Order: sequence, then structure tokens, then C-alpha cells
Amino acid sequence: MRMRWIEELRPKFARLPGLRVFLQNPPPIQIGGQQSRSAYQFTLRGSDTAELYASAQSFEARLRELASLRDVTSDLQIRTPR
Repeated sequence: MRMRWIEELRPKFARLPGLRVFLQNPPPIQIGGQQSRSAYQFTLRGSDTAELYASAQSFEARLRELASLRDVTSDLQIRTPR
């Protein structure tokens, strides 16, 4: 079922300028890598940390406004960046 959602979302994300999205169907048991309890996970990267932090917070706020998404969270820790 998740693969169907990935196939439906992939062309929609591809139309968004400046955004590269990598959708994945995680295995039921995850060994290694970044673990998440979410069905979808985004990673934002950039060399300008000030812009990255502002963009991450703005992106999270916009995702929270979408009725089709629930329990939007972030693991961003501005005081202790990694």
C-alpha cells in the first residue's frame, strides 16, 4: 500500500522547484540508519546554517497546515546542531 502512495507522490514532488524528495518504503524492522516512527521522513541539508534553520522551521510550519498530514515533528536541535 505504501508503494502506491510513493508512486502517487513522486510526480507531485517533482513539480516543486528547488526541492529534491527521496521517498522510501522503510522495512518493518529497521537495522542501523536514522530511526523514525513516521511513515514519511524529510532531511534538509545546506551549507548556510542560518538559512537552513529558518527554512526547516518554515517547512515544518507549512507541513503542519496540511490537513492530510498528522503529527508533524522535527528532530532539529538548533542549540546542539549535528
